[in-house]
Amino acid sequence: MKDKKRLRYGMYSIVISLVVVLVIVGVNLIVTLLGQKVQLKFDMTQNQLYNITDETKDYLTTYDTPVTIYVLSSEANEDRKVSMILDQYAIANSNIKVENINPTENPTFGKKYVSDGENLISDSVIVDGGERFRVYQYEDLYSSDRAAIDVENKITSALKYVSGENDSSVYFITGHNEKRLDGVEEELEAQSYGYANLNLMTDEIPPEAAAVIVSAPSTDFTSAELVKLDNYLSSGGGAMFFLNSDSAGLTELYSYLEEWGVVVNNTIVVEGEQSKYYQVQNQQIYFCTPDIESNPITDALIEHDRLIGYIPYSRTFEVKDVNDTEVTTLLTSTDNAYTTSDFDNQTETADTVTGEAIIGLTAENVSSGGRIYVCGNMFLYNNSPELIDDTFGFANFDYFMNLLSYCEGEDDYTASARTIFGSSLVISKTATDWIFRICVVAIPLATLIIGIAVWMRRKHL
Repeated sequence: MKDKKRLRYGMYSIVISLVVVLVIVGVNLIVTLLGQKVQLKFDMTQNQLYNITDETKDYLTTYDTPVTIYVLSSEANEDRKVSMILDQYAIANSNIKVENINPTENPTFGKKYVSDGENLISDSVIVDGGERFRVYQYEDLYSSDRAAIDVENKITSALKYVSGENDSSVYFITGHNEKRLDGVEEELEAQSYGYANLNLMTDEIPPEAAAVIVSAPSTDFTSAELVKLDNYLSSGGGAMFFLNSDSAGLTELYSYLEEWGVVVNNTIVVEGEQSKYYQVQNQQIYFCTPDIESNPITDALIEHDRLIGYIPYSRTFEVKDVNDTEVTTLLTSTDNAYTTSDFDNQTETADTVTGEAIIGLTAENVSSGGRIYVCGNMFLYNNSPELIDDTFGFANFDYFMNLLSYCEGEDDYTASARTIFGSSLVISKTATDWIFRICVVAIPLATLIIGIAVWMRRKHL
C-alpha cells in the first residue's frame, strides 16, 4: 500500500516537472515566433534611433512587391543597429523578408549582384525585388563620420526602386544660362530617379515628368516657353525654381510666378542673428541657416533638429493673394535680419528694412493640383550630398527629396537621417548567449532536477 502511494506521488512529481518544462519551452517557442511578427524589442534611445517613422509605416501598409533583404553577415557579426531597423520593415509588411547570409558558409552567394566575376564583400545589405536589386555596404548606411544613421532613407528608396515606383524622370530646364546642380543630379541617381535636360524652345514637358527644375537662370523666358510650362503645371505637374541674388531682369518669369501668388523682390536678406552663421573649420567660408516653418514637408527635419544651409545672401519673396492658390512659407530669416536692394554693399544703412524675410515657399493650385516651390538661393545644391549632408551636417538633400515628393503630389516625405548620440540599450552577443543559457537551458534543467529530487525524497516516505 505504501509502495503504491510512493509510486503515485512519484509519478505526480514527474508529470508536474515535465509539464513545467514543456510550458517553459513552449513560451520560448511562442516568443521566438511572435518576435518575427511583432516588435518585442523596445527602443530606449533619445531620438528613437531604431524605429522607423510613422510616414514609412504608412508607406509600407500598401507596399505589395515581394522583397528579400539579404544581410551578408553572420548573425554574430551583423551590425545590430542596422538589423534592428531592417527587422521593422519585415514586421510592418509581410511581403518583406530579412535573411542573414553567412559569407563563409555561402562563398558563392551573390553572383547575381556583381559583375566581372567579382564577389560581394561581407557586411553588404541587398534589397532584392526579383528583377531589380540595390546593394549597400554598411558604411553606405551611415554618414561619413558615422555620427548619423541613414538606414531608413536608403532602404525605403531601394524599395521604391525595386518596385519601379521611381521610374519617372526630373527635367532640368535649359536655354537661359541656368547653373548646373551637380549635387541634385547625384541625389536623384541615388534615389533611383532619371533626369535629363529639356529646352522649352524646342521641346514639350512630358506629362509623366516627376518635376521640372529651373536653376538660377540669367536670361528671361519667352511667353511661348511659359505657355508650355503652364500647360504642364495646369495638368497637375510640379516645378522647383531656385533663384539667386543675381537672378535679375527676369520680367516674364517673375510675372508668371506672381500669378501663383509668389512675388519676387529685388532685394536680398542679410541675416543679423550671429547664431545662424556657421564657419567651415579652418576656412573663410560661412554658411547661414534659415528658420524652418512647421509643415508636413519640414516636420521630419524639425523633429530631428536638422538644419538647412545656404551661402549668404538670399533673394526674398512676398505672398500675394491669388484665387484657387494656396501659398505656404517654409524658410525665413530671423527678425534680426534686414533686407537691402544694394547687392554690391550689404551693410545695414538707414534705407535697409529690418525684420523677417521669406526665402523659400510653396504654392499649390487647388483646382488643377499643380505645385511649385520657389527659393532665393541655389548654392550648396551644386555640391555633393556627402559634402553637404555628411561633412557639413545640413539636411539640404533630405529637404530636396521632400520637395520633390511635394511636386509629384505624393506627400511621401523622406525621413531624416538620425544622429547617433548618448548611450543606446544594445544587448551584446555575450549577454544574449547568457540569456539563452539561463532561460532555455538552466531554468528548465533546474526545474527537472528539483522535480526528480522531490520524487526521490517522496519515494522513501
